[in-house]
Amino acid sequence: MGDAAAKNRNALIVEVPPGERTIFMRREFDYPRELVWRVYTDGQQMRNWWGPSKYDTVVHEFDFRNGGRWRVDNVSKDGKEVHPFHGEFSNIRPIDEFTWTFGYADMPAGPETYRFIDLGNGRTRIESVSTFPDAATRDACFAAMADKATMAEIVADEERLFDRSRIRTFAVEERASVVSAALMRNSLQTVSSVPTSQSNSAATP
Repeated sequence: MGDAAAKNRNALIVEVPPGERTIFMRREFDYPRELVWRVYTDGQQMRNWWGPSKYDTVVHEFDFRNGGRWRVDNVSKDGKEVHPFHGEFSNIRPIDEFTWTFGYADMPAGPETYRFIDLGNGRTRIESVSTFPDAATRDACFAAMADKATMAEIVADEERLFDRSRIRTFAVEERASVVSAALMRNSLQTVSSVPTSQSNSAATP
């Protein structure tokens, strides 16, 4: 399938029901659910893709557990702009879904739930629902998001999630973690004796 067809198939879809407090989004990826989940829930990986590329991402805190907090800044290249985001994790059901509250600066944080759906053949769909304090706040947020330049940045930077060079690095790190864990369990075990099903557990592109 050509690049244009793949991009159309994996387009970001946003639904904003009139008069409601919610925004629904969904997008498909040509990668397995375990990998998509890990990239979304690992603070180290978040540095690679969070926010528009005109900002650097600083992850101050990313405690991925129920009740754990997260705090991330988008900082302009010249350091003059800082956009602080924050929230708390709940309802974590590995590799199915999680909820976090999503707050910006002094605005009240509202819940966002992400669901990870296995489509088979190494493909995954993410579905999210964001809930705002009221319809007016929701509409103001969407108005900013719906700006063509902003939406283009969002779509482009979501694609950085699965930059191939980063995936290869990620897969190597995963294998190294598996081998290290095996050696810790049994100091006499050698790297060559790690079961193939374990050492190949990280997805590669």
